[in-house]
Amino acid sequence: MTNEFIIYEFAGLRFSAFDSILENTATGKRIKLSQTHCHFLLAVVRKSPEIVAYNDLRQKVWVHYREMSESLKQRIFLPLFC
Repeated sequence: MTNEFIIYEFAGLRFSAFDSILENTATGKRIKLSQTHCHFLLAVVRKSPEIVAYNDLRQKVWVHYREMSESLKQRIFLPLFC
C-alpha cells in the first residue's frame, strides 16, 4: 500500500502502514486493511491528537472521487462521542 515503515501503536492496537495490517496487541489478532481504510487510518494517526479536517481526508483518502456521498460526509462530520 505505502512505503512507510513506521509502526503506530494506540489504544491496544498496532498499525503497520507498510503491509496494511492492524493488530490487537492483547490477542495478537491481525486484519488486513483495504487501501481506503489504510489511508484513512494513516491520515488520522499522523494528525493525532488533532482533529483531521474534511479537506485533509478528502485529499488523502478519497482522491479519486470528484464528490463524496452525503452519507459519507455525515459520518465524517459526526461528533466522536454521539
